Amino acid sequence: MTPDPFAAHPYEYRAIVGVDTKSFTGNPSSRQPYLSARIPEVLEEAFARSGLTEAWKDARFPQDTGDGHVIGTDPRWLPSLVSPFPDVLQEVLEEEDRRLSAVDRNLRMRLRVSIHAGLLPDSGQGLRTDGKGKPMNDAHRLLDSTPVREALKDSNPDVTLVAVIISQHVFESFVQEHFTKLHPSRLAPVEARVEGKVFAERAWLYVPKPSHGHPGDDSGDPARPDSNPPATPTGGTGAIIGNRGAVANHNTVGGSFSQNVGGDR
Repeated sequence: MTPDPFAAHPYEYRAIVGVDTKSFTGNPSSRQPYLSARIPEVLEEAFARSGLTEAWKDARFPQDTGDGHVIGTDPRWLPSLVSPFPDVLQEVLEEEDRRLSAVDRNLRMRLRVSIHAGLLPDSGQGLRTDGKGKPMNDAHRLLDSTPVREALKDSNPDVTLVAVIISQHVFESFVQEHFTKLHPSRLAPVEARVEGKVFAERAWLYVPKPSHGHPGDDSGDPARPDSNPPATPTGGTGAIIGNRGAVANHNTVGGSFSQNVGGDR
């Protein structure tokens, strides 16, 4: 009998956090190596301030994409990943923004974040097969979906530095059941649709510090070479209330997609 090659991979339920930098390639090439190196450092600081030091140190199948980062972690950390992590990440990025602007006001680090969970292969030995599967693919697609892109594109780049998209599964299992400190009413329902792909799922958008864009902002978000031009958004809008009490409306449907967690190459 031929051994089943798939049976050798133990599956574990893991939380998945992915981040991607808006308009990374809009920064000069000479600056990109520094910005790339700072992404995991910024995340580590935000994890630490959120009481998630252990989650960062014990991260499973971490992936450094150059203009982004993704990790798996124990699901017991999901409540803190939903809150306070996004708000703390906004604060850490505000500090980073002041450092960057002291060098060059055109340098930016604004992050899209996706939070998801599901069963993934995890050998605990760092195998190449670890972390591969539909939950990871869906986390990538959420990260690159139109609602979270538009949340940054349509906001003031000096104010809104983080936009988070949370999967329906995490919302139903953790947010809606009040296992997190983030009240369900503070998230806006959106449709994370990927044009040209078999992916269109309900998700939830949260912007810690929403704002409106302004003429001369950095709304340009160059598509990747294999991406389609964004479609004209359709559907409704959702009001998102951040910690500071501001309100912003965001489109919920349409847009382009690239499957990998990388940024805007």
